Amino acid sequence: MRGFTLLETLIVVALTVAILFAITNFYAGFNRFYAYQNASANNATFTGRAIAEIDATVLPASSVLPSRAFATGTYSTGSSVLVLELPSTTSAGGVINGAYDYAVFYVSNGTLYKRLEANGSSSRTTVTEQLVSGVIALTFTYDSGDFGSVTRVSTDLTTQSTHRAGTVNTHLTSEAYLRN
Repeated sequence: MRGFTLLETLIVVALTVAILFAITNFYAGFNRFYAYQNASANNATFTGRAIAEIDATVLPASSVLPSRAFATGTYSTGSSVLVLELPSTTSAGGVINGAYDYAVFYVSNGTLYKRLEANGSSSRTTVTEQLVSGVIALTFTYDSGDFGSVTRVSTDLTTQSTHRAGTVNTHLTSEAYLRN
């Protein structure tokens, strides 16, 4: 009966170590790739929700206002701030004549916020919502320089988040038409 020589044993051990090293590197690389893809998907989801919220607020709006005083301060519409006037609605979805709710979208400390101040008779409630953090660029553009004549609002939003997998950027654009 013949056993293994020391050289044969060393070769088998070396091959085993090399294979284990390759498998470990493959697994670590896959985990980094998975974490990056997951972070990218999460960032895109939150950015997409913010764009959808802007569009959902622009669509029923009757006009873009040049400025408006809110409880938290006065906001002026521009390239990074959007102030909207929305007809107040009943709980059944009907419009209340002569009553308006007001919304503003703005960025503060890298976070996009929506502030909605509702008329007392409206089914909407006054609220300030944090839509997405990590905002590195937000641009609103309008189809008219006269805010009273605006019928279309374009939104360009770029967000960034940092995860163990690296830095993820998401850039989304959208166009929404006012009901006017």
